Amino acid sequence: MPRLKIMIDKREQIEREFKEGIVNIFGNLIEYAFFSGRFAYGADKMNKSDIDIVIVLRNEFEHVNNKIAQEMIRKAVCKYLEIHRKYGYKPDVLFPGEYVTSKQIEDSLNGRGYHVSNGNIYLPIVDSEDYWDVHENEYRAWRSMCAFNNRKIIIGNKKLFYRNRKKAWREIIKFLLLNEEKITTKRVLNLIINGGKGYLGICSDYEPEFSKRESHIIKESLQYLENLGYVTKSSEEIYRPVRDKLNNWRKRVISRIQNNRWIGKQIINWNIVRSYVRDWLQTANYDESNRIR
Repeated sequence: MPRLKIMIDKREQIEREFKEGIVNIFGNLIEYAFFSGRFAYGADKMNKSDIDIVIVLRNEFEHVNNKIAQEMIRKAVCKYLEIHRKYGYKPDVLFPGEYVTSKQIEDSLNGRGYHVSNGNIYLPIVDSEDYWDVHENEYRAWRSMCAFNNRKIIIGNKKLFYRNRKKAWREIIKFLLLNEEKITTKRVLNLIINGGKGYLGICSDYEPEFSKRESHIIKESLQYLENLGYVTKSSEEIYRPVRDKLNNWRKRVISRIQNNRWIGKQIINWNIVRSYVRDWLQTANYDESNRIR
């Protein structure tokens, strides 16, 4: 059997097992789930990469009995680890999957997770895992994941998944426009990729697949932002930012951040989640060297 066919079959099996696990664990509390990161774009490497999966739960999950909710997440973490071991991937033992409500995704798409300084919003380069110990910082990662997923949904509400994907791209492009005099599809790609993994989560390792897969939605997003007045088109490919419009958007984001006008609540404690990982590693007698971090 050709190697490419084997790889495709393996990825389909992984997707199927995640899907079955998510349904069995969360049932009707699941909103949708998708892959992000290297696995989504086929840039993963056996024995080196983890599988980034985002599980978006219905807002009702906030009201589930805490003991029951934590048991669901524990089972999801164990399933994540089992699939990694079975198929030869290195699990991320600090963030073994993303478990987030629909409200939290909405917050991330409305600007939660940006840093504020001197009337500006910015994103520092992440060069230490300690950065993620601050819960608010996770929202920048979820915004990027909503955009950068190769349009691949595993299960759930496709309409909401695609709507959030489009909005995530538009919000990211508005942020990039704040420091640009003009922008093109190629420039957007360069800013994302050359910023490195510590910026928006994408780096040159994702190429050429990332540019190939995402150029179309960048073009669509720029056209959409032109219709809303955020940019004007000065030539066939070049757009220029409309400063007043962008500044008003930035002020709204800053106001939300400073006044803590968010609707999502934290549903997991990463220290508890990591205890699930430690328990599983001990029980499964898993090789400690075969994991991310």
